Amino acid sequence: MWKRKVIYYIVDILLINIGFSISFIIRFGLKIPYYNFSAYTSLALVVTIIYIASNYVFEVYDVKGQKVEDLFEALFKAVGFSTLLLIALAFIARKFSFPRSVILISFIINYVLLFFSKVLLSKIIPLFPDKERILIVGKRRDIKKFLKHVKTSELKREEIVGCVVESNGNNGNDINCPILGEVGNISHLIKELHIHRIVVVSTSSYRTYTENLHNNAEDNVRIDVLPGIYEILIGKLQFTTLGDVPLIRLTRNGPPPWYNPLKRIIDVVASLFILILTFPLSLLAVIAIKLDSKGPVIFKQQRVGKNGKLFTIYKFRTMVPNAEAGTGAVLAAKNDPRTTRIGRILRRYRIDEIPQLINVIRGEMSFIGPRPERPEFVERFKHQIENYDERHSIKPGITGLAQVYGGYDTPPDIKLKYDLFYIYNRSFTLDLKISLLTVRTLFFGNGH
Repeated sequence: MWKRKVIYYIVDILLINIGFSISFIIRFGLKIPYYNFSAYTSLALVVTIIYIASNYVFEVYDVKGQKVEDLFEALFKAVGFSTLLLIALAFIARKFSFPRSVILISFIINYVLLFFSKVLLSKIIPLFPDKERILIVGKRRDIKKFLKHVKTSELKREEIVGCVVESNGNNGNDINCPILGEVGNISHLIKELHIHRIVVVSTSSYRTYTENLHNNAEDNVRIDVLPGIYEILIGKLQFTTLGDVPLIRLTRNGPPPWYNPLKRIIDVVASLFILILTFPLSLLAVIAIKLDSKGPVIFKQQRVGKNGKLFTIYKFRTMVPNAEAGTGAVLAAKNDPRTTRIGRILRRYRIDEIPQLINVIRGEMSFIGPRPERPEFVERFKHQIENYDERHSIKPGITGLAQVYGGYDTPPDIKLKYDLFYIYNRSFTLDLKISLLTVRTLFFGNGH
């Protein structure tokens, strides 16, 4: 693994200096003033160290198990921090005549070069892998039986790092494999041991904790399952092997690596544009709410976001103040008596959602995704609806399939089907379709 990090360091050192050279050309053209460029060359080592150190501090080099959107954010912070340090250095060390305009240009150039180089390397390096590091998961007796079969073949490119037992009731170790803990420790073990692949060998009970594995495993960690007779009979499953033992692959193919970073850029740009465009409409909504009923214009409430993280959502108030004072948390219903006259109009045309653009800009939400629910309802639905928590694997959205095909009063289990379909099949094509259907709702008032 250290060899891979060395490659990242070397590539970064080259690209940082190439990025600054490009920045000089953009600023001055091909006739770069000697004293300006010499000022950079005299500081090149310091500049490179600042960039590499910032990348390290902001965990840009924690490439194993890192999602593209996390890299996008970490690198943005690292390059931004480096840029601020260099601007400060340029003010302090004036004798070097290091142009601050070049530093600002380099922020964009170096960010683009470093980001795409890491995405590219993440695709190229696995083509020349070290041994694939494997974690075996299952019941003790099944692991023992599985390893007995696997050892009959030579594993040239695989390394079984250890085993995670379904239950640690028996403290003895008779399976010739390091026991690393239980299924609840999967997330920690994957990062700590740089696991590439999880093999589930207990076919009789894997369904009881497959959801746990999916929730805790990173996106690029493959999950393979030893097939039982049922899985073999139904077919239509991706086939793979470990040595000469047949396995089936459960891991779903996600969107391409550039999908989430590009979607984030679109979210921010579109949110700013729509906030400006809808300002007159928002102003009318504010006036109408104040004239219609007493109480605050903006409604704030705790919602559950990605990975279960709580955040405060913003909406135009559509209900009477203290609507749940006598009832506690209650789901919105069709023709809800708590809704104000103006509130019904705002909901019908989704105008009440406009303030959530602030949540999108802050990174708590996206334009498109499952609608965020209140913590009270999430706890209830998790026990009532199977796989409900999986809807929190991505950022919640202002609109989604459940909103354009359903309404405020659509039952949670039906909404979940829409949400899971989106999560498993998300793409820019599907996002465009949902966006167009949302526009239709805005103009024709098909919402509830």
